[in-house]
Amino acid sequence: MSATDACVKLRALASPEVAASTARFFRTGRGQYAEGETFIGVRVPVLRAVAREFRDLQLRDIELLLNSAIHEERHLALLILVLQVDRGDEAHRKLVYDFYLSHTQSISNWDLVDCSAPHVVGRFLLRRSRRPLFRLAESQSLWERRIAIVSTQHFIRHNDVSDTFFGQSQAAV
Repeated sequence: MSATDACVKLRALASPEVAASTARFFRTGRGQYAEGETFIGVRVPVLRAVAREFRDLQLRDIELLLNSAIHEERHLALLILVLQVDRGDEAHRKLVYDFYLSHTQSISNWDLVDCSAPHVVGRFLLRRSRRPLFRLAESQSLWERRIAIVSTQHFIRHNDVSDTFFGQSQAAV
């Protein structure tokens, strides 16, 4: 299986009506929140099913999806990464974590961050230094700042709220 196969599958499942509705929901018009975002009309439950089908994609193929102009292709790439982190060993989690942080420019909407950051970044940093989160939190990029805070959901699930509520100043104390 390849990125091309995944794209063909998504296009077969696409709906112009869903694409139009999704574009309105995400506010893609001129001057709006997600101006210029392109949707083909595949709903999230369907994306999750396709991700399971393509869970063994290599990172080079995931990178092709993640660099796509199509929102659902980027979303699919992130859902696949989450599946790989859940099944992978520590070495693979580190590989996916590094890959994820090197592609934050493609993680450019709230749903993309929210479906992936806790699983990829939060999970990896749970028992490690949180300094990478503080760097992301100070970024000029809204989406990197969102990655920083949403990643802490994983910590909260493990009864650790210090970085979520107190941030770097409290963590240094």
